[in-house]
Amino acid sequence: MLLAVLLLAALAACGKNNDNTAHKHNYIEKVTKPATCVEEGLATYTCYGCGDTYTKPIPVSDIHKYKKTVIKEATCAEDGEASLLCELCGATKTEIIPATGNHMYVLKETQPATCVAEGKEIYQCQNCDSTFEDTVPPTGKHIYESLVTKEPTCVLEGTMTYTCTVCGDSYTEPIPATGKHNYIREEILKQPTCVKGQKKLTCATCSDFIVEDIPPTEDHVYKEWLVLRAPTTTEPGLERSFCDNGCGNFFEREIPALPPEEPEEPGEEPAEGGEGGQTGGN
Repeated sequence: MLLAVLLLAALAACGKNNDNTAHKHNYIEKVTKPATCVEEGLATYTCYGCGDTYTKPIPVSDIHKYKKTVIKEATCAEDGEASLLCELCGATKTEIIPATGNHMYVLKETQPATCVAEGKEIYQCQNCDSTFEDTVPPTGKHIYESLVTKEPTCVLEGTMTYTCTVCGDSYTEPIPATGKHNYIREEILKQPTCVKGQKKLTCATCSDFIVEDIPPTEDHVYKEWLVLRAPTTTEPGLERSFCDNGCGNFFEREIPALPPEEPEEPGEEPAEGGEGGQTGGN
């Protein structure tokens, strides 16, 4: 609607709706060729009422079409520099690139946190001396060392105490009873001979005990001898004795041979009876 009203107004202004040939043009400018730093441009003017047109040159522009090349990058604290080269006329100039103010921080130092104390991380910019610090919250994690504060026995629990090396926090845990008796109290129940003996071992902590054998000493006791073969004047005899300890072991030994009998002298008669006890012939 607004466009129609404007068109009607333009036609009226140009005198197209009446017999009056004298009119006033209303031109609209349009750049049909932009001016550059080396070449004029062109502007076309068109009457929006009647369509009449004409052109005008646009003077050479002092606006260059620069291509930028960074010579020095800007950092957080230092300006950079760029070289500008016009792609049309070859004009050059340099341009300052303002410092960015954006630091490039890297971790420089760490102070570790402990179970109760905060730590610290120190950051420093790679390009300048700017630094900042971050706090690290306490870890809440203790570093415990263990120590047996009560030794366990065969029947009684012991105690293990854990103490933090940083803050001194501590707690305890039971150590299970070992179930291993310490048999050191000894009582001889039966002395060993060639037959094994026995001893009773009682735990030093509790009343538990065990009975163990004592190895035999192999010391046999031979008291009574049985003659198996009597000695003669030509052969030794033989006798045997069983160990009195009842182990079943026996020992045999020779009985020396008897001395030889002395021969009787001729004419000698053995005496008989009391006095005058001789016999003889008439």
